[in-house]
Amino acid sequence: MEVYPHAWLFFVPFILVSAFVMLNLFVAVIVDTMANLGADGEETDKQAGPETKDGELPVSKDEIERLHRELAEIKAMLREQSTR
Repeated sequence: MEVYPHAWLFFVPFILVSAFVMLNLFVAVIVDTMANLGADGEETDKQAGPETKDGELPVSKDEIERLHRELAEIKAMLREQSTR
């Protein structure tokens, strides 16, 4: 510093810019990882099948009718057992 008294004018901004660049790289890696995790979650949701806005799976009318028939059969079986 005795030979070049203003040398700090070069080193201080250099250190600050270098620190900012390194911090920016770390943040970029973290943000990219989070974005990839979010994209993987969306792919998993697409593979699981369609969902309604409430988060429930859509059910066809045939499926509902089949369930009603099964429920009627179960009720009939229970009535038979209770009359015995």
